[in-house]
Amino acid sequence: MTLSMIFVLTVLVCTIILFITEWLRTDVTALLVLTILGLSGILSPQQAFAGFSSSAIISIIAVMIIGAGIDRVGLSNYLAQLILKLGGRSESRLIAAHAFSAGLLASFLRNVGAVALLMPVISRISMRTQTSKSRLLMPVAFCAIIGGTVTMVGSGPLIILNEFMASAGHGEQYHLFSVAPVGLALLIAAVLFFALFARHWLPVTKEKRFGVRKTYFRNTYGIGGQFFELTITPNSPLIGMSLKELETKIHNNIAIIGLYNEKEITSPPLRKSILKAHFKLACLADEKRISDFAKEFNLAIEPRLKKFAEVLSPARTGLSEVVIPPSSDLIGQQVKKLKMRRTHGLQLLAVLRGKTSRLGDEMKAMTLRAGDTLGVFSPWQDLSRLEKNESYLVITSDYPKEHQHLEKRWYALAIALFTLVLVILPAVPEPLSLMTGAVLMIVTGCIPIEIAYQSISWRTVFLLAGLIPLGTALQITGTAQWLTQGIIDLLHGWSTLEIAFLIGIITTFATLVMTNVGATLLLVPIVIHLATETGADPRLFALIVAVCASNSFLLPSHQVNTLITGPGGYRVSDFIKIGSVMTVIFLIIAIPVLYWTT
Repeated sequence: MTLSMIFVLTVLVCTIILFITEWLRTDVTALLVLTILGLSGILSPQQAFAGFSSSAIISIIAVMIIGAGIDRVGLSNYLAQLILKLGGRSESRLIAAHAFSAGLLASFLRNVGAVALLMPVISRISMRTQTSKSRLLMPVAFCAIIGGTVTMVGSGPLIILNEFMASAGHGEQYHLFSVAPVGLALLIAAVLFFALFARHWLPVTKEKRFGVRKTYFRNTYGIGGQFFELTITPNSPLIGMSLKELETKIHNNIAIIGLYNEKEITSPPLRKSILKAHFKLACLADEKRISDFAKEFNLAIEPRLKKFAEVLSPARTGLSEVVIPPSSDLIGQQVKKLKMRRTHGLQLLAVLRGKTSRLGDEMKAMTLRAGDTLGVFSPWQDLSRLEKNESYLVITSDYPKEHQHLEKRWYALAIALFTLVLVILPAVPEPLSLMTGAVLMIVTGCIPIEIAYQSISWRTVFLLAGLIPLGTALQITGTAQWLTQGIIDLLHGWSTLEIAFLIGIITTFATLVMTNVGATLLLVPIVIHLATETGADPRLFALIVAVCASNSFLLPSHQVNTLITGPGGYRVSDFIKIGSVMTVIFLIIAIPVLYWTT
């Protein structure tokens, strides 16, 4: 063992310790590794900074831009609605639907691209269902990694293996679905693992809430609580009544904020609407008042939001506060003459003057003064438009203000499909294919260049750029080969199945300290030589290496895991806790299936 090997091993051990203890942020640790390897002379400056121009970095930047473009034109909303139909609002079904979708996408799109495509979808579903993103991102990431083992174009190691086996003269190339049996078995097992068991171990991170909290609104304005969905039964006295008449009969602390007439949803609803049997009402109130309201007017309370789940999602609508400024043209006008529903798409629920809140008829009779605060319910797009009206001052600022450019959605869809075709075709390198898609998103106006820059997670970029030189150092100093060769030398005399399991374990741990492509390039020649000596099938051992190179769940070192660490708020301990079980499941399924099918 040389001094350079000892030095690199020391850096490797310290890196793992810092990752586990999190004394430093993972991206800071990666940059520290980069500088140490450069200053020590182990790597030249060009080698130390090669990560910033690596194919992996270019691919990740490109897929982030493509994902942001898809989200900005509203395509992620359509995909979110489809997944919501499949998964409903049950957490286990949502996890299963997301995870399986990620696995299937990753079988062709490659895992990083699949996760980047689904991340904006997950963000929107998280807001609509109020499910923490941390409950969805890890299942999606792990299943996307596994999805790369379903086809021979799903991951870098499998693509490299095909090229290597053909050039080395070890028989025919594997066909597209050679690994489908093991890949599908792993994907189904992973989906079941997360849906049934691992979801209980997933962390819950605090999500950003938009608008004014309902508890604050209730305490300040005297109206609030929860959203409820009620159905007008055939014998309800509300049939034939207008919404305006109903509002005069109900308690001031109940707000009717939506109406479904069996054809469409109106929110806020117009007061001239005539109520009929089977129409549905969306109400804001506390549970006791809703219960009394339902009994009095013979209404059926739905156990959860169904028709109004989309409309009342925090991503689309909410409660907010608007102040009448001193320069407002509305000063001196009566509240009942504002007609905010018709003119602005906002529903006025209460007016706060000083510390006194006024509701119902008392509110409508008020004459507006400067400083009056209006408590309103509205779609966020309508509130955003109100900000341009000088007669109002919107003081609620933390709500989604982006306008989705639906007119560009066909451009974005065509670009996404075109990019997918380029990625599948072997003639165009993956980074170039993905960057082509990103540039087309910008050129066609699906996403402005400034927003494209903002969509890039620079923490992810620097983390990967700092870790890539460590893999280079392990290889050029001979440290990686020394480690793996020393272990493999102990395998003589073992049965083929025992050797297969150990190769899988060695590959798994090798991918934790270097890239999966690097581990494949390093181990495949060694295991082919080992198979020749032991009389085993070289194609079996080589395929085990390429498949188990995707068994990267223990640490956030894999590109996909790195991509979700920040948005999901995950700690290294979360990966160790759940990833250790997933790693064992992967080996228990992958090795026997490959042994029996290859």
